[in-house]
Amino acid sequence: MKKSRFSESQEVGILKEGEAGVAVAQRTRKTGIRAATYDHWKAKYAGAGVREMKRVRALEVQDAKLKRRYAG
Repeated sequence: MKKSRFSESQEVGILKEGEAGVAVAQRTRKTGIRAATYDHWKAKYAGAGVREMKRVRALEVQDAKLKRRYAG
């Protein structure tokens, strides 16, 4: 999978600015993303904050370590 130019916290930050009333077209033009990407992020994060995203990411890393340890 291709690595994103933006971290998860940056993606959530862009979405928060959109929720604050900034037009989607203006946000996508400023950040250099497509409207489809914005919609994908919106569906993926669905109101999550940066703190929740960090917690989810930590759980995913822990899950991956456990799978490697016990799948072998």
